[in-house]
This record gives sequence, structure tokens and C-alpha cells, in this order.
Amino acid sequence: MSIVKRLNQIFHFNDSISKILRMQKVFVSDIADSIHCEWKKILEKMYGKKINKAMKMGTKIHEEYFSYNVKDPDKAEEKMANGEPVEFSSKVNFIDRNRKIIVSGQVDSATFEKDHIVKIVELKTRKELKIYNSDIIQAGTYALCFEKMLKKTLDDLEIQIKVKLRESNQEHLEQYKFGDIRKYVLEKVEKNLDFWANMREPKIADSLSICQICSFFKICDKKKI
Repeated sequence: MSIVKRLNQIFHFNDSISKILRMQKVFVSDIADSIHCEWKKILEKMYGKKINKAMKMGTKIHEEYFSYNVKDPDKAEEKMANGEPVEFSSKVNFIDRNRKIIVSGQVDSATFEKDHIVKIVELKTRKELKIYNSDIIQAGTYALCFEKMLKKTLDDLEIQIKVKLRESNQEHLEQYKFGDIRKYVLEKVEKNLDFWANMREPKIADSLSICQICSFFKICDKKKI
């Protein structure tokens, strides 16, 4: 059985266990989105998540950008059996039993070679070629999921974060080894999961620039003025 199919089985096993134990599901994207302001997630629960035109465009760009990805685990296993590398949009998760939380997500693209994961790619679509620390947290949390699912250290796992302009083909790329950012990612994720587990009060944005781009800016009573 290839690593892709093993990961697929582990994902569904963890998901089933979390449902039996009635664990709260927290998505990797929500962890990253709440790094700068956790209060935003409280407002999303109250008023619903706002989907704007830029987000819809981003989804379309993602689908086109990663159209080369293998979609079926069986097809991935077939290619790997022939010695071919595989790019697969793998579903990942891990269970935090102490907080009764399951962290879950789907990486944009993961590259597997000779039954090993060697690279993950996270794509962001924006109006400017800028990478934020929340992008590093998101990609790093996917890597953390792979480590926990495979029960092995992935120091050499290559993490690529790409930013693509929505209105052109311009791109910016940053690359990391997971071993170099693991400590930073772990610290941020641990603190953030305390928020999701209601173990502390939500963090509020500390800058006006963060508030101004928030979809809840007009109604938020905690924004910076």
C-alpha cells in the first residue's frame, strides 16, 4: 500500500474516532485565519462566513493551478508503483485528545516520491505579492499533520508558499524546510488551539491595518479606530 493510500486510511480513521468522541473539528485554514485576530472567528459564528468575489476567484485559480494533481488514491498508488512521482491534494488531520479537538484540512498539493512525502505547496491568490506569517502557519500545520499521521519526523520536508496575483500571472515563492520552522509553528498552533478549546479569551487584532481588511470591520465593536 502506498503512502498516499495509508494517509487516506489514517485520515478517515481519525475522522471516525473524532465523531464517536464528539470532538470539535478545527480546520487548518481557520487556525491560520485567526492568527492575527481570533475575535473574527467569534463573529463568523454569530453572523456566518462572508464569501466575496475575490475568494470565489481564488477558488477558481486554485482549481486551474493544480489541475495536474492526481485526484484518486488508487491512481496515485499505480503511478508510484511505476516509480513515478505523484502530486496529490491530500486530506490531513490529527487528534488532540487533551483538548478534544481534531485539526483537519486539505493541502493544496503534496509531492510523493518512492513512498515518501518530499514537498507540500500552499498557494495564495492576492492583489499583491506578499507572504504573511499566517501563510507559514497554515503550510506548517499541514506539515505537522503529516508528521503526526505518519508518526515520523519530517525535518527535510520542503514547504513552498506561492503567492499569485489574481489579475496577472505574476508569482512570488518562498521555500522552507519544516525542521527550520517546526518550533515556531508548534508554539503558534498550541496557543491557538487553547482558544478553540475555550481555555482562554480570544485574541483581538492589535493593528488598524488588520481590522481594515476584515469583512466584519463595519460591525465589529472591538476594532482598532
